[in-house]
Amino acid sequence: MDINGIFNSIVRYVQANPVVTAATSISLLILLFWRPKIFLILISIVAAAYGLAILFGKLAETGLG
Repeated sequence: MDINGIFNSIVRYVQANPVVTAATSISLLILLFWRPKIFLILISIVAAAYGLAILFGKLAETGLG
């Protein structure tokens, strides 16, 4: 999946679910200012999960051998 497709899916989700988006944004801002260590751990976990999703997607396309 290209980066443009990722941004398009994020924009569609934000437009379809404004309450969930607002609650998530407020929670992340609170973590950013009051518990930055937890915030960075969450961001790291999300980045690692995204990297694994890309890896599994490429392996599913090409196969292992």
